[in-house]
Amino acid sequence: MTIAKMVRVGILAGMAFVIMLIEFPLPPFPDFLKYDGSELPALLGTFAMGPWVGVLIQLLKNLLYLTLSGRGNPVGVLGNFFAGSSMVFAAGYIYQRMKSKKGAVLALLGGSVAMGLVMLPLNLFVLFPLYGVHLAPDQVVPMMLGMVLPFNLVKGVLTSTITFLLYKRVRGFLHDEMPLAGRPTADEQ
Repeated sequence: MTIAKMVRVGILAGMAFVIMLIEFPLPPFPDFLKYDGSELPALLGTFAMGPWVGVLIQLLKNLLYLTLSGRGNPVGVLGNFFAGSSMVFAAGYIYQRMKSKKGAVLALLGGSVAMGLVMLPLNLFVLFPLYGVHLAPDQVVPMMLGMVLPFNLVKGVLTSTITFLLYKRVRGFLHDEMPLAGRPTADEQ
């Protein structure tokens, strides 16, 4: 990875961390399901630099949140990492194969669906038990299909919409089309 790429990854991870600090509930979902748009910088990075870069941005964002925010619950951070990583990896994988406006839409929808599907078993078998939440058999389907899946799909679509609207405007910075400060351009060399 070049220094310029590392700088871009660091900037995107820092932006994601700051965005993660701004969370709020989405009606009609319960207050414990909060939205933050911190997957946005990771999606921008994955479109520009590939799916593993998006996962790296997710990892760095969550490590920053866990260590610097003062409110980093390890279980919640783990859930955020897997939710965001499943979304950005799936979206990046699809977009690498279809680099077009249609490909971007399909990638963002695919990433949203991947996040929703990954979070169903992860919440049921890992995160809820770590939080001490044990669902009775008759509560599983209403909780998973009535709250967890719809919330993650809404979160994914909302973040995807913002990503779609922003990517074209920032892609020059994310690729090598725009020089980093202090680095000479081809004309200056």
